[in-house]
Amino acid sequence: DDGGSRPRPEPVSVWHLIETLRPGGAEQLLLTTVKHLDPERFRSSVVALFPPLDLQEQFERLGVPVHCLGLRGPADWRRGFLELARWLKRDRPDILHTHLPCANFYGRLAGTLAGVPSMITSLHSSEYTHWAGDGWRFKVRKFVERSAGRRLRTDFIAVSQSVCDDYVRHFGLKDIAVIYNYLDPAEFSLPTSDAGEAIRREFHWTAQEFVLL
Repeated sequence: DDGGSRPRPEPVSVWHLIETLRPGGAEQLLLTTVKHLDPERFRSSVVALFPPLDLQEQFERLGVPVHCLGLRGPADWRRGFLELARWLKRDRPDILHTHLPCANFYGRLAGTLAGVPSMITSLHSSEYTHWAGDGWRFKVRKFVERSAGRRLRTDFIAVSQSVCDDYVRHFGLKDIAVIYNYLDPAEFSLPTSDAGEAIRREFHWTAQEFVLL
């Protein structure tokens, strides 16, 4: 019996790599995710490949540091691959969690070079079924992503069954976990009556007019 003096284990260090911090669907999902991770178990950092960083302040209010690699474009491999690998070797996160195609590709390569113990990729859309293209750029991108996704040691999460089916069909991946997109109910609480009346006054709506937002 150690008398309850056993030290707590260090929190797991998680790097979340994403393309930008625009207020889009994947970015909002990431914000909700880090907001609800237990800080005693997980220590999160967010790294964006490109500006803009619209959501940076919201992440930092949660105590989550935000960094930007400042890539000049998707083909900026020196920063996307070499610089990212240097950052990963310096900070040595336990988990690298990537979001969206460009971050997925560079993250897998840099994470492998840096020896990150665990890598996870979230798949956010059925882009190979509904956004498919016939041009050579799309074919090259598809080949590169498929090759990297199959050969590098990455676990996959799909945000819906249709997204999972898309990558099973086009990438041949068989071990994708499905975790449905989630929302924070607190963000959708009804306004108070005073707030509603203030909005009506601002837009000159009477109490009898039906308003749907």
